[in-house]
Amino acid sequence: MRLPRNDWYAYTNAGFRRIGQCTLEIARSLAHREYGDDVHMLITAQQLPKLLSRVKGIIKYHEDLEEEHYECMRHDAETGREDPDDE
Repeated sequence: MRLPRNDWYAYTNAGFRRIGQCTLEIARSLAHREYGDDVHMLITAQQLPKLLSRVKGIIKYHEDLEEEHYECMRHDAETGREDPDDE
C-alpha cells in the first residue's frame, strides 16, 4: 500500500488526529490552531508504517527485558540467592 506523503497527522494527548492533505507549514498552523500546545508531533501517513515498526521494536525490547528479569529472579529464588538491594 502506498500512503500519501502530504497527508498529515498530529499526535496529541488524545492520540492521532488527522490534519489533512497539505504542506508541512499548513499542517503546523492547522494543528496549532486546532490542538494548541497539545500537539507532540506531526507525521505523514507515509511515515506511519515506519513509526509502527519502531514502536513494535521498543515493545519487544521491553518484553524481552521483563522476561530476562523474571528469569533472573526465578533463578535467584531457586538458588536461595538474595537481592543485594534488599539489605
